[in-house]
Amino acid sequence: MSERIFDGKSLSDTSKLISALNMVLNENPEGIAPPEQFGFSAVIQTDKTELHSSGFDFEFNIPFDDDTVPNESTITIFNLSGNTVNNFKTGNELTVIAGYGDDTGVVLKGKISAVKTKHSGVDKITTVYVLDNADYSNIDIVEQTFSGGATASYILKSLLERLKLNIAVFEVQRDHTYESDVSVKGSITDAIKKYAAVCGVSVYIHKLQIYCRPIWKGDNIHFTVCAETGMIDSPEPFEEENTNEEYKDSVTGYNINMLFQHRMATAAIVDVSSKDYKGTYRVCSGTHSFDGLSAITEIKCIENITTSIVVTDSSNSSKINEGDNSPSASSSSMAESVMQVAEAEIGTSETGNNNNKYGKALGQNGVPWCGIFVGWCLQQGGLGLPNFNYASATAFAYAAQKNGWGTYHAQGSGYTPKRGDIFVRGYNGSDFNSDAHVGFVRSSSGGSFVTVEGNSSNKVNTRTLNTASYTFVTPPYPVSSGSGSTGSGGGWVTGHVATTYGYGGDDNGVCGWNGLNYHNISGCHVAIPTYCVKQADCYNSIWAKEDYPELANGYGIILEVRSPDTGKTVRAVTADCGNFGKHNTYNHNAALDLPPNTFNALGLGHGTYDIEYRVVGKVSSWNGEQV
Repeated sequence: MSERIFDGKSLSDTSKLISALNMVLNENPEGIAPPEQFGFSAVIQTDKTELHSSGFDFEFNIPFDDDTVPNESTITIFNLSGNTVNNFKTGNELTVIAGYGDDTGVVLKGKISAVKTKHSGVDKITTVYVLDNADYSNIDIVEQTFSGGATASYILKSLLERLKLNIAVFEVQRDHTYESDVSVKGSITDAIKKYAAVCGVSVYIHKLQIYCRPIWKGDNIHFTVCAETGMIDSPEPFEEENTNEEYKDSVTGYNINMLFQHRMATAAIVDVSSKDYKGTYRVCSGTHSFDGLSAITEIKCIENITTSIVVTDSSNSSKINEGDNSPSASSSSMAESVMQVAEAEIGTSETGNNNNKYGKALGQNGVPWCGIFVGWCLQQGGLGLPNFNYASATAFAYAAQKNGWGTYHAQGSGYTPKRGDIFVRGYNGSDFNSDAHVGFVRSSSGGSFVTVEGNSSNKVNTRTLNTASYTFVTPPYPVSSGSGSTGSGGGWVTGHVATTYGYGGDDNGVCGWNGLNYHNISGCHVAIPTYCVKQADCYNSIWAKEDYPELANGYGIILEVRSPDTGKTVRAVTADCGNFGKHNTYNHNAALDLPPNTFNALGLGHGTYDIEYRVVGKVSSWNGEQV
């Protein structure tokens, strides 16, 4: 037992365990330990020693968060022998395992960065500092220049590759295109943090692998934080604002104190239940601490992120939402028709065991019917039945993300849903999830939206949900005249390829609009499938809307076209057509054909490439000048 127990001096470095025991011994000569100490145990391990809290007096403070800057934990150990102190060497691995009874887990695994020992009175105090991953802060970028047209996601991935670790996940929820050259220099961790913020992602290293994913993505640990599982007091709400390039993020969440819980870690998805707050949140940071007497875990959880786009000109700044001036309004009369159909069904109940009028009409009665209701409304409203398994809720998100059916808006992207959009719960990248759900957006305001949904409490229901918890899809509604998208708020269409001049079944290099030759055009343009062009004899509105709804208006659409391979983006007008696309003779996966002026601007050669594009405007006439 430490001599400090019998030392009457007041020492600032005395651990709380020893202080408590001193107090107990003074008040209780039988030396009964306080009940808070029972059940908790911790173990410190290195390759040469193992210290148990039952036999050694120590404390720790272990922080964690979701960036690439290593966290430094401190472990304070009292009255170790010289030989034991020598077992803690700089550069050696150290692990801390802690918990209650048999329910223990690893809360720290890292490398010792420093060991310091001092004496205070009769006590010898050894502090061990541990980094939870390699320290990359000293890696400086001499200077790297990315040419104009590069995206923030391309720069971020290039920086992560410099760490020479496996990138386990790389997924961004938004992007920014830099018109001028971008010079990156200085600390690599600072640069990663900057471009991660622009892309709306968290980047962290876990077990020597890099994870880059939207901040809402995480790992469900199937744990509820509540009074019964150790919550201390009520969660404390917080609000933060951050601006990165044109994106302004307003973050809300809660700080929560609880008894030690080893499951709490970066990106843990947890349920929280208290008298004041209930919900499912993502842990972004926290601390595990043990003062020798009590063990506490503090976590910071994100509830919601609302993203607005800030446009700055020479005189002022203003916030804009994606698309229409009204965040809840639809730009399509067909979307309104579909919603009127859906709203007329509110209150309609099934007759038992998933039997309902919608499944009966579509020949799919007696099965879960939320997706069937959506398909029925789309058909009744004039868009027609989707060309995929609409009975599966996640199939709507899958078709949008992978096959270009409508426009895909990832969960946590900051997108403001509009009337007529489809919401999807439980999308995991697959076209089927038995726990998923789907319905329509009736209206939205702030961080919530109102639904119309089938198979909700066994009927067509309406309720209010949290926007940040769902994926959204804008179906391929035809855009009403005069209401085309302006600005750069449209969602990126992915999952297609583009061919380059001579590879896509083009029409011999003659521009379809005004007869301009490819080589005489000073600006950039692209060719689209012939059946998307209203001026063409083979125009087919049904095929166009099914396959490429963004291109269904034919010539004069202004696109931003992006190459994932080079990271470059160009602005181009649809001004030509070719015999390619899903319903044509040549490359069925191609949505665009790129003439030399466009594929050169993207840094591509001849061939077939993955491509992404989005609609940013419409022109009424075009004479070959840059748009």
